[in-house]
Parts: sequence; C-alpha cells; structure tokens
Amino acid sequence: MYLLNGGSLYLEGADVAEHLNGTTLFDYFGASYINSGLGLDFNDLIGLDDTPASSVYFDYNGGSDAHYSIDALDAQEGEIFLKSDDEKGRVIGNETAVYKTIMSSPVIGALKDGVDLNLKAYLMGQYIDFLNTGGTAAGNGEITPIIVSLKQNYPNPFNPSTIIDFSLSENQPVLLDIFNLKGQKIRSLANEILTSGSHRFIWDGTDEQRKPVSSGIYLYRLQVAGKSLTRKMVLAK
Repeated sequence: MYLLNGGSLYLEGADVAEHLNGTTLFDYFGASYINSGLGLDFNDLIGLDDTPASSVYFDYNGGSDAHYSIDALDAQEGEIFLKSDDEKGRVIGNETAVYKTIMSSPVIGALKDGVDLNLKAYLMGQYIDFLNTGGTAAGNGEITPIIVSLKQNYPNPFNPSTIIDFSLSENQPVLLDIFNLKGQKIRSLANEILTSGSHRFIWDGTDEQRKPVSSGIYLYRLQVAGKSLTRKMVLAK
C-alpha cells in the first residue's frame, strides 16, 4: 500500500534480488533476477548515461569470491542505472506514474570511494533526487529554507572554458572545487568568505599548475555552511 499510495523505496544488498525473486514486492522494482553473481569476476561498476548514476565509476575488488558476489540483474519495466564491466546489470531503477523504486545489489558503503570527493555520497544524492525525497522538514513541520543554489555550468559541453554560477542567501565561507571521476581534486576555484547574492566563477580547463586537463567528464562541488552540492560537466576538445 505504501508504494501504491505514491511512496518511494530503495533496497540494497548482495542477495536482495535472489531473496525477493518470485515475491509480489519484487515486481515493483521492474527488474528480473539473472543469478547470484557467484563466480562472475569483474573489476568496475559503471553508471549508464541519462540515469541518476550517469558518469559515476567505482572500483569493485571483490572478484568472484562467494563472500563478495552480488546479484546480477536485468531491467524489465525498469532501467539499469549501474552495470559491471562484464555488462551485467547491478542497480535497477523503476519509475511509474505512482511510485519510484531502486534495487541495488552493490552495497554502496562497501565500494571504493574517491580520493578527495565522496563519490558514494554524490551517488546517494542522485538516488534521493530520483526518488524525490530530498526535501528537509524542520521540527515544527515547516520546510527548511534553501540558502544555497548551484546552477548548471554553461556552456556544457565546453571548450576551453565554462561559467559556474551560484547564489547565497547570507555571507558564508565557500569552497568551490573541481574533481575528476576518480574523485581526485583537479582545481580549487574558491576558498573564501563571500557575501549574499549571486556569484560567478570561470574554469578554464586547467589544473592547479595551470596545465590543461584532458577532455572528459568532471564534477564541480560547492561547499557552504555544511551543505555540499555537486554537478557534472563535460570538457570536449
């Protein structure tokens, strides 16, 4: 009844599909169970384009050991968000007119994270946005006001430079950093106290030594007053 009344549900676990396969609940995930993953050796988990996991990559070092095997899945009504490098689906998202679900056989907490950027937190943020449960309510039932707004960079894709705009509702210390998809920090654009209002920074596609970086997908993260907002951009040469 929770899902049929417009709820959203996220489930993860190495054997989540195997245990639910054949049940009524499994049908809500728009997925099909292939196998337990036992004996399937792979090294990476790859986010598919045009999904909440787009452009996200994680190392997976479990190999084919039974202790680390995770269910292999396929999409029926749903869509594959993350696949392994052996082309098996590992995370399935399903959006209907009434509810949204995500089934994940990889346990996100067990994946190898980025070096400087918390890619796991970024991915969970993408999942929350998809499930539409990102709003935060205060204890009195009122909605907490948004104090930070980070816009999509433009142009995007870009070459050789791009503009990053954001706004603050009050004076705050700000960190604005660029990362690659391994979570390594490429460039710091801002580390200072900024006034309320709109702000604009330009990234010229170079690292801290002002050397041009290679074409590809990058992430920019804004940290303000305990909040962390991340978006992706594409440098195309």
